[in-house]
Amino acid sequence: MNKKLKLTLMTSAILLAGVTGSSIVSTQHVYADTTAVPSDGNTGSVTITGNQLQNLFTTTGKASIDNKNGQVSLVPGNAGFFSSAEAGSVYMNGNIDMSKSFDLSLYVNFATKRQLLNTKSDGSVFAFRPGDPTVVGNPGSGMGIGGIRGAFGVTLDTYHNNDNQYARSYKDPSADPYISFFQNNYDGNPNNFNNVNSGGGDTLTGPEYGYAKQWIDNTGTGGKGAQSVSKSDLGDSAWLPLDISYNGDTHQLTYTLKNNGGSKVIATDTYDFSDRIKLYGDYMNLSISSGDSYASQASANIRFDKLTLNPVAVTNVHYVDTDGNQVAPTDTVNTPINPNGATTETIAPKDIDGYELNHVDGPAEYDTDSHVLTIDGGATLNGDLLKNITFYYKKVETGNPTDPTDPSNPGNGVGSTNPGNSGDTGNGGNDTTPNQTGDTPSQTGDIPNWAAVKGQSVYGIKGFYLYKNANFNKNQRIKTYKKAIRVNRPQFVVKNYKRDAKGNLRYYVQQYNPATGKYVKGTSGYITANQKYVVKAYYQSVPKNKQIKIINKNGVKAYKNVKLSGKAKFYKKGSILKVKSVKSYKLTTRYQLTNGQYVTGNKKFVIWK
Repeated sequence: MNKKLKLTLMTSAILLAGVTGSSIVSTQHVYADTTAVPSDGNTGSVTITGNQLQNLFTTTGKASIDNKNGQVSLVPGNAGFFSSAEAGSVYMNGNIDMSKSFDLSLYVNFATKRQLLNTKSDGSVFAFRPGDPTVVGNPGSGMGIGGIRGAFGVTLDTYHNNDNQYARSYKDPSADPYISFFQNNYDGNPNNFNNVNSGGGDTLTGPEYGYAKQWIDNTGTGGKGAQSVSKSDLGDSAWLPLDISYNGDTHQLTYTLKNNGGSKVIATDTYDFSDRIKLYGDYMNLSISSGDSYASQASANIRFDKLTLNPVAVTNVHYVDTDGNQVAPTDTVNTPINPNGATTETIAPKDIDGYELNHVDGPAEYDTDSHVLTIDGGATLNGDLLKNITFYYKKVETGNPTDPTDPSNPGNGVGSTNPGNSGDTGNGGNDTTPNQTGDTPSQTGDIPNWAAVKGQSVYGIKGFYLYKNANFNKNQRIKTYKKAIRVNRPQFVVKNYKRDAKGNLRYYVQQYNPATGKYVKGTSGYITANQKYVVKAYYQSVPKNKQIKIINKNGVKAYKNVKLSGKAKFYKKGSILKVKSVKSYKLTTRYQLTNGQYVTGNKKFVIWK
């Protein structure tokens, strides 16, 4: 099989610009208008040209993408000398398969703006990196890749750093500017470096992030080492062709940098990264970085030609308790994409000592029963290749589980430890418990703190029934609710509570349509309060990465205030929004965006990204 895969850095890359301040920065997803096509010579590969990268990248910070000409502005270079940080990043919503070959073709452009110093920006780093692609590395000499474990690639450095900076970069060679291969090497002791957090803005701190970028001196094995690139060759805003090719069989990486117009080769070299691939695996993002510790740097831009790659979907799997605290490290699942159709991946919850699974939050394409994620995309790559699934766990009680005064069991309520025997199966399992006379709702016993309060909304995440009274019996069923995708899940308003004869908590509800703002006639009755079947319909917290995605087919309106009045903007389905905080309004929640606008916190309209 011909493994040659033409990758023009446009699509499979994660472009990271050096960032000052927090690595959680403003994000903007871009979506494709055009269709990628399969590559004939490489099974599983697709080719994408300069104006097709929209669907594959998310920008952060000040980075932006011009989809008409495939140009990425990593650093706009339009701030004053004492302005805040400008650098940004762009990461791919997915990974690339490093067991296959590729060629990367693009153009680089660096303006001269530091008039007092007559210097350019820090340059750009073209890095392959394992792990979570949304994590942005340290700024300055780290170029947005400092602190990232396992990163390697090509660096085109246009600003000389003469000291070793912890979790950023080792000092540059005497050549300045220069191009060379690099890899992040580990030293977790800050005392071995000249500077720590030089200029501020480092977000990856501590011994676990002691990976500093280091240029590779391969002259002893026939390589070129750090090759000088003259300032006359760089010019002022000249577009220089840069090709980066990779052989999936030998794991050799080759770069070729040419002058403006492509008539002369400025530098070329080849290096074997087999040890890195063996150590960190085949699935990686390709990142391009431009970094500086303050905003007065010159602009840094990238323009793409085309890209042929074997795409890999990335799913970040989070494990948290019901308060959102992490109970196990995040897993990153890589799934090679089928270019001719959908791809499936089984992602099941893990067993965690001291905890049991409470509920699951995931994209509409994730089946919480079978634990199967279906990834669309195929040859067009028009699907979202970066997804998140969150498993929520509750702490296992250490006391007597049959204590009838213990209201802590969110599955069945007081006095019940076996859902199969209690009759509260959530899906209307046959229960021989005799009917309780009367069906007037009443609140009895203590209500646990996990339960929805009166007036709050809940929605069904699995199939279940609506009953006439709290003692569930097949003959008392009013309506059947089958399991549905997230946007079609039935929503209810809790009117009251009641416990059945065995102490199981029930909600007395009426179905509510949030799209019309009206109750559904004939849908008053009792449903299970078991959180394996129904959960609160509104988010109560802010996602870790502070991003939400619009999933309602009709989009979502943003408003000027928390009451959702004073329409400010409309966001279509698929839009990615950056959130600042979650605000309570009556018995619902709103997300306040970083631009000050408000959108609903209803899980049928938005989802954590």
